[in-house]
Amino acid sequence: MRKLGLALLLAVCTTGGTFAQTPVTAIHIQATGDGFENYLAAALAKKHVPARLVDRADPSALTLKASPVQVQKDSASTKVMKCVFSSCAGIEARASTSVKLVDPKGTILWSYSVSGDRDDQSRMAEAIAKHLKTEYFRQ
Repeated sequence: MRKLGLALLLAVCTTGGTFAQTPVTAIHIQATGDGFENYLAAALAKKHVPARLVDRADPSALTLKASPVQVQKDSASTKVMKCVFSSCAGIEARASTSVKLVDPKGTILWSYSVSGDRDDQSRMAEAIAKHLKTEYFRQ
């Protein structure tokens, strides 16, 4: 048993300890115009998405394209009617966005849309990062 262990140790030491590593996917987050790309970058890091974020569009990198966050506001009369006929919960403005992951050839590899409260862009970005990790990277 000791000889087998020594033989394995010797084999690892002579090969330099190199093992095949899968290349890390590079992702460029395209600017949205409203700053939502910053929330996305923070969420990808927080959720430990197995990708390397790059600041510039690289010909070999995937691109995460997000639409600007769209806010749907109800009019004052609609808010009053909602409060009269149901409850006043959930009458604040709603927001939504969608993203797509595109390869250098323009093929859409993955897409997702999310909605939430107007002031909760970080939660929407974290939902995107979570689904990107579990659905595209399968982790």
